[in-house]
Amino acid sequence: MPDATVDRRLAGLAAPIHGGRPTFELRKEDRSYDIAEFMPTAQAETHRERWATVATVSRQVEVSPIEPIDDEWDWADWQAVHIASINAEQFDALRGLLKEALEPTEHSFATLLHRGSQRLALPERAGVRVALAMAAIAPMQRVDRRRAIAKAIRQMSIEECYYWHSLCRSPDSPSGRRALRVLLSGHIR
Repeated sequence: MPDATVDRRLAGLAAPIHGGRPTFELRKEDRSYDIAEFMPTAQAETHRERWATVATVSRQVEVSPIEPIDDEWDWADWQAVHIASINAEQFDALRGLLKEALEPTEHSFATLLHRGSQRLALPERAGVRVALAMAAIAPMQRVDRRRAIAKAIRQMSIEECYYWHSLCRSPDSPSGRRALRVLLSGHIR
């Protein structure tokens, strides 16, 4: 039985596949928000190479070294794989989803509202949900559709989020993001 005094921060970051290290990073730079997934270098390079065979210019996979968030983890053989970027206007549609996703972590939603730069390490479950939502709404202009997608993803089970996240990130289904957008907001005319 785990000790009851386990640091809340570590409990919120628990991700079984990578031994408890954070697996996503939400980064805020002024009025822009980016999300990236942390992967071992070999896995990140394989992901980039697979996408290079099918990707258009707009869907190239960006892989970059991780800037250490803290001294707790060794990030030497890890890379950050960029998933999506949104602006402040698009961010507004995700407020409720982000509040819920950040609840089990040490981070407060209010930190994303402050001016300047922020870097938040996210646990796998929260990261998958936030990455899915950001990827789905990134190209959208209509506020009503963005909100419908955010609401639907917020209501999805975590298993559905994992399914759609894998479908949207796989080069075997390059139209995964579009399919998700049609499913969740196609009824809005």
